Amino acid sequence: SHLHVDFLNTSAWNAVFSGRKRWIFFRPQDARYLYRGEVNAFEPDLERFPKFARARPIVYEQGPGEVVFTPAGWWHAVRNEEITIALSENFINYTNLRNYLRPTAILRYFRYADHPLWLK
Repeated sequence: SHLHVDFLNTSAWNAVFSGRKRWIFFRPQDARYLYRGEVNAFEPDLERFPKFARARPIVYEQGPGEVVFTPAGWWHAVRNEEITIALSENFINYTNLRNYLRPTAILRYFRYADHPLWLK
């Protein structure tokens, strides 16, 4: 996937049954360096996106039998490294419910996140 935040700051989990995935995560504080997801996190063009060099990625390779959790509001990109069978689900629970109760949290999402409103 391209670099993005899950819709409306939902949290998510992903379970791999076979194959491998490479994940790149960025904390919400790095949003100002991520160019609203226009930069390719796996092969960044630092001439075009120079601020991206300031972002601090967390890289993880997920294998069979592993579950990866994506916290609400975290930027991420994922790439299948081989043929992969996996299952994902986005969810709302007590840890991210505040994102739906505060209009300012939703407005912040629309300001920084990869959202259809940003498509050209």
